[in-house]
Amino acid sequence: MEDVATHILKRLNRLAHDLERKNWPIIPFTRNRLEVFKRSIPVIHEIKSPALRERHWNNIFETIGSTFDPNDPAFTFEVIVSYAMERYAEEIGEIVSTAQKELIVENTVKAIREIWTDQKLDMAPYKDRGHFRLKTVGELLQNLEDHNVSISALKGSRYAKPFEEEINYWEKTLTQIAYALEMFLNVQRQWMYLENIFLGEDIRKQLPKETRQFDEINKIWAKLTATMAQDSLAIAATHREGLIPTLKDLSERLELILKSLEIFLEAKRQAFPRFYFISNDDLLEILGNSKNPELVQPHMKKLFDNIHKIKLNKIGYSNRYECAGMYAGDGEYVEFTKSFNVEGAVEHWLTDVETNMRITLKFLLKKTRDDLRRNLNRRDKWITEWPGQTGITSAQIQWTVAVTRALYASTALRMKKNPLKKVRRKLNKILNKFSIAIRGNLTKIQRLKITSMVTNEIHARDVTERMYRKDCRDLNGFDWLQQLRFYWDKEENDCIVRQTNTFFLYGYEYLGNSGRLVITPLSER
Repeated sequence: MEDVATHILKRLNRLAHDLERKNWPIIPFTRNRLEVFKRSIPVIHEIKSPALRERHWNNIFETIGSTFDPNDPAFTFEVIVSYAMERYAEEIGEIVSTAQKELIVENTVKAIREIWTDQKLDMAPYKDRGHFRLKTVGELLQNLEDHNVSISALKGSRYAKPFEEEINYWEKTLTQIAYALEMFLNVQRQWMYLENIFLGEDIRKQLPKETRQFDEINKIWAKLTATMAQDSLAIAATHREGLIPTLKDLSERLELILKSLEIFLEAKRQAFPRFYFISNDDLLEILGNSKNPELVQPHMKKLFDNIHKIKLNKIGYSNRYECAGMYAGDGEYVEFTKSFNVEGAVEHWLTDVETNMRITLKFLLKKTRDDLRRNLNRRDKWITEWPGQTGITSAQIQWTVAVTRALYASTALRMKKNPLKKVRRKLNKILNKFSIAIRGNLTKIQRLKITSMVTNEIHARDVTERMYRKDCRDLNGFDWLQQLRFYWDKEENDCIVRQTNTFFLYGYEYLGNSGRLVITPLSER
């Protein structure tokens, strides 16, 4: 439009030059009208902006000192010219610029209003017990965060003043929604965790006071969630009178129950320290099934090093069980020296499992060792008849005895030849027999036993070889004292493990036929 006006004005100026002598008044009149039109074009562009609202028109009227109806069909170019609005082009431009920036604020507030007026909570029934739970909240919480950031930015803008009241309303409303949802989700998480716990009759009997408290909370929670599901809309549901105080009260009461539960679990862990190895959820599952040992079986491998499960036999036609033995992860079975009834608190009968495990392994270690001394030349047959763990420990005791005798003979009898050579030769014969045996027809467990035994015997041979080459002849020599040595102490009637100047009793933790690290000078460290 401005280009057309400029073009016409140039043509008019050329025409006026050609007709200068005629002095026609129409020419200066038309030139003046075109110049006014050209100067008014920016004003026309500004006042047609969709951002202008009534308050902005009032500012324009105040600037030009006149009023008119901008929506009147009679509002034409003549009206603009008559009010000499081109003189106020700069002031009108500033008013329109402000209007455009205020429009951005207005659209932001409008978007927030449209989203939250119809925003619903995704409440779904939970376990058909009259409770509801808030499901997907990711998008809801993201909108809350984004809109709170937007409102904070708007409040810092000087163009937000016309919308200050609505902005303050939405700031307060969204803050309330965020706070209510945070508390609701916290209570929901605590309630769902405890609800699964207090469904078990065993736990309810062991924690009667907390059970009564939780049952009261359960009724309040059912009513509250049903009301929120009925309200549906986020604003209505989170602004219901008394909601926040109720959620605070429920949260505090659930916290007290959780603390009581922690104290209860700590008491159980002190009664049976192996419970420290497992999580609260696993412990609660064990405690909830204390009268059903079959359901405790999956947790045995978490409580013991390699007791995969225990052998349970039903007593007659009753629901009582007796424990007869233990199974390793590889399938090896070890019969307890004496079976015992599985009854009472779970920590008590698990303590019985632990005690019988140690008694049985100690008894079997003595038997295995005695049998080894009678079958020193038949180790390939001997190892298959005893549990792998007691067999390897017996072999380690026997090796310690053989080396100790050799070193003693070398020192006391002042033998020229080092007796360790004879020990080394015997170890090589043993390995040769095991090499033949492992190629034979063996069961899976027998093969595992011999494999572990070979690993141990190779280490014993290598240590003996090293000591022989260094011509070690002293029982107190460091080359011998640095080794992990197994002894059967007749006074203690127990297996003692020594290394340098330290010693400890053998622990009798059942290991089954678990894999063993190949012992090298590096791994030995």
